[in-house]
Amino acid sequence: MLNERDEMQRLIKLGFSAEDFLSSELGKFVAEKAESERVSAIEELVSCNPFDSESVSRLQSRVAIADAAMQWLADAIILGQEAQERMRQLDQPD
Repeated sequence: MLNERDEMQRLIKLGFSAEDFLSSELGKFVAEKAESERVSAIEELVSCNPFDSESVSRLQSRVAIADAAMQWLADAIILGQEAQERMRQLDQPD
């Protein structure tokens, strides 16, 4: 049980760190830039030549990268929340 508890504590700290980061000035800047990049790429995608596969691919990649960056932070928060719930379960008597 000690190893599982250690892992849960690590994940809880990771989740809080991600939340703290997103609340910080740098985190807000990164989130705003990711969203701005995503919107910009989608706007360009809508108006680009659909037969220009290189441009379409480049713009899709820009959207995917922006989405992935924010998803990784969301994943860290979710893992932390799940670990908190698991710790509550471990602390309850059978």
